[in-house]
Amino acid sequence: MLFVIILLGLVTTPAFSKEADLAWVHELNALAEKIAKKPNADAVRLVQQAQKAASNPKVCSSAKMIVDDAHESLGFKDQKRDESRYPDLLIFVSFSMPDLAIKSLAFQAKERGGKIVFRGLVNGSFKEMGQKLRELGVEALIDPTLFKKHAVVQVPTFVRKEDKITGNVSLSYALKKFEGEGV
Repeated sequence: MLFVIILLGLVTTPAFSKEADLAWVHELNALAEKIAKKPNADAVRLVQQAQKAASNPKVCSSAKMIVDDAHESLGFKDQKRDESRYPDLLIFVSFSMPDLAIKSLAFQAKERGGKIVFRGLVNGSFKEMGQKLRELGVEALIDPTLFKKHAVVQVPTFVRKEDKITGNVSLSYALKKFEGEGV
């Protein structure tokens, strides 16, 4: 259900910089709980609206991934999940890490076609998350399902395909280990 909440936030908050009435957050939580109990017409309508919004180039690629997940979980036959939507190289990070470390890892990941991944939002807020990412000048995925899929419990964790290394190491070190070259 987190994907629905994230998607709704992406769709319903057109600009992170605007101050907004946060009553919609409670409405989203109530709707998410309702949908979680039993997919229904509201869920289908919501996913269809989100799909339309995600096709807008101004909406981040995360929205597209969330729409794909929603389609799959609701059993839409015409929407196939695309596992290739994620790069082969993922670096799992947290704001508990120093900002400089996050920036450095994001830069290194981008150079090698990878992405950094956060489990969730800053203080549960899309606005704060957007502000923080802009301050750092980084792009990131926000996907708790990736943390679960790769059994990430500590950051930073480097994942390439099925290989995983956890620890405060450089990306080049991790890639050498993945290749079995040692260091």
